[in-house]
This record gives sequence, structure tokens and C-alpha cells, in this order.
Amino acid sequence: MRIRWTDMLLAAALAVVMPGAAVAEDETLRRDMDEMRQMIMQLQDTVSAQSGEIDQQREVIDRAGIEFGDDSASGVSSFLQDIEVNGWLTFTYFYNTNDLDNDELPGGGSNIGIPFAGSSDDSFTFQQLWFEIGKPATKESRAGFFTEIAMGQDACNIGGNCDTFGAIDGGGNNLYLNSAYIEYLASFGEFDVTFKGGKFGTLIGYEVAQAPYNFNITRGNVYNMLQPITHVGMLASTDFGNGFDLTLGVVNNPNYVTIGSGGLTPQNDGNHDKTFIGHLGYTAENWSVAINGLTGGDTARDEEPGVSIIDLIVTATPIDNLTLVMNADYIFRDDDGNDMGVLFEDDPNAWGVALTANYDWSERLATAIRYEFVDDDGNMFGCAAVPVLVERECQIHSLTGTVAYALTDDLKIRGEIRYDDADIKGFTDKAVYNDSNGPNRDEDRVLLGFEAIYEF
Repeated sequence: MRIRWTDMLLAAALAVVMPGAAVAEDETLRRDMDEMRQMIMQLQDTVSAQSGEIDQQREVIDRAGIEFGDDSASGVSSFLQDIEVNGWLTFTYFYNTNDLDNDELPGGGSNIGIPFAGSSDDSFTFQQLWFEIGKPATKESRAGFFTEIAMGQDACNIGGNCDTFGAIDGGGNNLYLNSAYIEYLASFGEFDVTFKGGKFGTLIGYEVAQAPYNFNITRGNVYNMLQPITHVGMLASTDFGNGFDLTLGVVNNPNYVTIGSGGLTPQNDGNHDKTFIGHLGYTAENWSVAINGLTGGDTARDEEPGVSIIDLIVTATPIDNLTLVMNADYIFRDDDGNDMGVLFEDDPNAWGVALTANYDWSERLATAIRYEFVDDDGNMFGCAAVPVLVERECQIHSLTGTVAYALTDDLKIRGEIRYDDADIKGFTDKAVYNDSNGPNRDEDRVLLGFEAIYEF
């Protein structure tokens, strides 16, 4: 026979009160016993109801694939816990003092690189809606992945997938996949090596396509003219644990793109060559240095390697809240420009340097200034649209100032003023920048801009 715990409680209560009952059976004692019985029965009903709710909740958890035990979660829930998701949304407003006519001048005013933000004049622009989704490879879970999906104006600027007037589409109805790769963490003795395969961001340069990771709103001329953005291939990287880290890889050949397309972009292999890419870095307490480079073909032909880049990045924090950055690049081609049917000369080369200082005045307020100089020897990037027989060298100076203020932990606003000045050597007409009268009418330009960034 099954004895309920409520019966045992009731019997214990009776045992307590029985001696008194034997001596004096009065009405008060019986009433107290009845009240005690009712309280115990109510307690039993409450416990039974709670047990039923727990059973229902367990059924829901079981259907979701989650189990309780030593591991506390099933494989599905553990995988979801490892996924990292980040993102942001940005919009901008820019005004070009050259008074551009956006309806007639796609790209907003320059034939020497679109500076991402600021590519349209006197326009509000949905600049970026960016998602980062990934699962890092660790020793506990050695396989991982990472992908970046972007929408907006910059999806057009980066990918070059817009139509004729897409570069001034304030709605930014474009989609771009910035990276998508698989990674695996392997151990070789005391060294851990991470292998990546797919599409990934370049090792070259300090500035990046992702808006929140830069000190300034617009990207500089060194970024736009001398550096690739993404590659398709494989990388292997390791950290030696003493401040040094190394990355080596092989990727498809970057394709040299002329006027206003952001330097080098990845392409499907059109020949049997590959591009080799590498990075060697050292990080100390208050400074770091990195030497990066690539070399390989850049045309859809079986010829000698066509393009090489040497990239140097030095960062320092000499005092609290101050960050200094120097990024220098040298790029050269081993090719006959006239045979290519374009306007650069034989074996053209270009170099540039960007100097940036950022100071955090408080947790919310920061200012940044960037100075750049780029020398395009041989019209490698179409800076000087002049006859082929004229020897050309284009030099560009640029100065950018930015103020950033965080309204909340998630929302930041930035204001910027940027000045660019170009000088074409060996040719009378110095005009490079566009204005309301047409292309190549001004030697300089001034951009005034605003940006809002919400990170989630």
C-alpha cells in the first residue's frame, strides 16, 4: 500500500495533539485539527500543480533538443552558444564644395578613387548595413567559420556591382559578401596554426571597409588607390607567443582596376598564375610593426607576374589615449602598359604614405587627423587622363579631420572635413577633380560630411 507524505504529516500532527485530546476533548482542539488538515491538503494541491508544470516544461525542452545533465546542453544548443554575431548600421551626409551635379557625374566627383563615404554630393546616403557572423576555431572546437554580409552604398563601392548610376544611389539597394571562409585550428607541438579557406579581407593596409573600425569617415587615398580589399584563396597563420605572428597564403590573382574602383579587387583566375601573400608582425606593449606584401599576376594571360605590393604599418601609443599610425605602400607592375591598351606607361609604379593621429579626450569624445601623400608615377591609376605619349606623374596631398562623439554606448556620430589636392607633373592642365561643369575641371576638392553609426 502506498503511503502519501501528506498522510504522514497529518499523523504526526495527531500524535502531537492526542495527549491533550485525551485529557480534554473540547471544541477548540477539534477546530484546530480541521484547519491543520485543510492547510495540509492545500499544500498537496499546490505541489501537485507545480510538478505538472515542471513536466510540461521538460517536454518543451526535450522537443527543442536541450538536455540537462553534466554537459548542461545538447550539441545544437552548444553550437548556438558559440556563434558570435555583430553588426552596425550607418548613414551619411556629404557636401562637395565643387558643387557637383550627381545626375550627370556618377561617383560624385573624382576619377582617382571613390572615398567610400562622401561619394555623392549634397545627399543623405544609407552607407552600410553590415553583419558579422562566425564561430571561431578553438582547441575545444577546432572547426569554425566567418562571414560578412553588407548592404548599402558601400556594397556598391566595394564590389563594383552597381549599374551606371548605382554609385550615387542614396537608397543603397545593393548586396555584397565581403568574406566567407572556413577555418581549422591545428596543433603542431607547441605551435597552433589556423588555416582559412574561402574569401577573406586582405592583409594589406591599416584602414578597412568596415566603418566603425576606422578613425575617419572617408577612406584615404592610400587605401583607395594602392591596396586590395579582399582575396579568394587560403591562409595559414600562427602566433609565436613572444610578440611575433606570421601569416602566409596563396590567393587568386588580384585584378588591376583603373579609375575610381578602389585599387585591386579579387577575380576568378584567368590564367595559371597565383598570387602569394604574407604578413609578419611584432607587437610590444606600446607599439607594433607589421610588414605585409603580395606578388603575382593581375591579368588574364599567362605572363610574368604583373603586380607586387610592399606594405608597412607602424602603430604607437606613446601616452594614454593617443594612437599614432603610419601606413606606407609601394606598388609596381612588371608589364607593358601600351600592350594592355590602357593609359599607363611601361612598368608603372606608385607609392604613398598615410599618417594618422587619434586622441580620446574622454570615453565619449575623440578627434582624429590624417595626412596622406600619394605619388602615381606612370599614370598607374588613371590620375592624369592625358595622351599616352606625354610622360605623366600625379602627386596627391590629402588632409582629413574628424570629430567623433558617442551619444550612447551603441550610437556614435562623427563630423569630418577633408581636403584633396592633385598635381600632374609634365602636363599643363592640372585639373583632376570634377565639378558642375564636368570631369577634370578642378585641381582640388573639399568634402564636408556627417556620419551616424549604430552598433548592435
